[in-house]
Amino acid sequence: MFVCVTAAVTLSLPVVSSAQNSETPTPTTTTTTTPADTTAPTIVSLEAASQALSGASYSTNVFLAVEVEFSEPVVVVAENGSTERATLEIDIGGVARKAYHIALLGLRNGGRNHIFAYLVQADDSDTDGFSVGTNKLTLVDGTIRDAAGNDADLSHSALSTGRAHRVNAPPAPTVSSVAVTSDPGDDLTYGLNDTITWTVTFNEEVTVTGSPTLEFMIGDSSRTAAANAAPTNTASSTSEFSYTVVGGDFDNDGVSTDANPIDLNGATIRGSNDEDAILDYGLIADVSGHKVSASGGL
Repeated sequence: MFVCVTAAVTLSLPVVSSAQNSETPTPTTTTTTTPADTTAPTIVSLEAASQALSGASYSTNVFLAVEVEFSEPVVVVAENGSTERATLEIDIGGVARKAYHIALLGLRNGGRNHIFAYLVQADDSDTDGFSVGTNKLTLVDGTIRDAAGNDADLSHSALSTGRAHRVNAPPAPTVSSVAVTSDPGDDLTYGLNDTITWTVTFNEEVTVTGSPTLEFMIGDSSRTAAANAAPTNTASSTSEFSYTVVGGDFDNDGVSTDANPIDLNGATIRGSNDEDAILDYGLIADVSGHKVSASGGL
């Protein structure tokens, strides 16, 4: 016989209120602190920001200018009601002159580049080009700071501008043109032992002393054309440079030059005022009528 026994069981469960059910966990907040900027701006470079007329120089009542580049944007601010914020000392023929900060040009390159200008006076003279010595930027009645308030470190290297930035100097000869003037023949191609001649034309007569050269390209190879000898102390507005083609020379596009191809090599090229010629000249792209093929000479 089986006896079925039934027992009543009571379960006791915790009661959760509706308020407890609606509670949302409080998120944890993390605070990140950005380190303060304490790095001082520095001067990256100085360069001439003005240009004298080609072959001439800065004349009286003409501005010359230097551009100072900082490592980050800076603001040049005058203090005590002064108009002289900062100056840059420049050397003109051995005489120190002050170039002043031009506030209206302080937004170049986002505020990183600032212009200092000087108005040339009648007694200024420099036949080599004005220059700036080391650490010549000085605060007068102002500050130079970045956005974080850090004062700029004003130390900098020297700047030498060269003869293209002469001051109240006699006119110097300049290069008017550089061209290939030899005849490659009907096929427009120079062969083995042929002569390639370049002619440099100046804007006035010059006297060449010594043996300057002209560098040019045949294909991917650099070649040197030597100056053709001229009668001693003879002035001329043209100078010729020649090169004899050797085995292996090949250029199916035509000869070319990089910018400023004339190398003095210790020589001088001077005009009537005994002023050294300014030899700056742009590059010459492939001259298609002057090809070279001397591969058979190898």
